[in-house]
Amino acid sequence: MAKLYYEEFKKQMAKDPTKKLRIATIFSYGANEEESDGILDEENSEDASALDSTFS
Repeated sequence: MAKLYYEEFKKQMAKDPTKKLRIATIFSYGANEEESDGILDEENSEDASALDSTFS
């Protein structure tokens, strides 16, 4: 999926060289839990409340 986004951004940047983007992808490993509605919950990357218990 990430490669599809990369290819689309590459095409769009070729059309207008003044709008260059820097693209990064972060991969993490963790099994996704099954959701009853099939939609994953949003992650709050700014919520650091669980970090204390992770590194204790």
